[in-house]
Amino acid sequence: ENKIKETLRSVHQISPDDKDAIGSVNIEDQFTMFNNLFIGINALIWIVGLGTLLAGAIGVSNIMLVTVRERTKEIGIRRALGATPSNIIGQVLTESIVLTVLAGIGGIVLGVGLLSAIGVALSQGDQFFKDPQIGFGMAVGSLTILLVIGTFAGFIPAQRA
Repeated sequence: ENKIKETLRSVHQISPDDKDAIGSVNIEDQFTMFNNLFIGINALIWIVGLGTLLAGAIGVSNIMLVTVRERTKEIGIRRALGATPSNIIGQVLTESIVLTVLAGIGGIVLGVGLLSAIGVALSQGDQFFKDPQIGFGMAVGSLTILLVIGTFAGFIPAQRA
């Protein structure tokens, strides 16, 4: 690019100090700039998503700790009637997983609804963002991650039960 500019300057007798005489656009530089921008946006989305998952796991863990603390008598009665510690741990873990997965399903339903509304709004105008949607694999993957997080979030309260 610079060699071409130098050649044009010499052929047309343009002063080397006149930087605005010959204009050019480097598409590769623009592509790199936009690519870096989207890499940064993607990293920010991951950071926000992981932070949200961490906050959700802490919230579920706290809810389960409070639930275990409030149900101490019930757990004692179950133990007196023959429930093993693994039964109690299994119950707390199951409740934690169910709570997390139900919240995840609710979040996915709200997300799909929001994407549908955005898709309808965008279909009226520019076609740059046409039909935003979440794939089935992404939804299943999200629920799988939530299942694991729900298990880990319920582990400490289950041990305290």
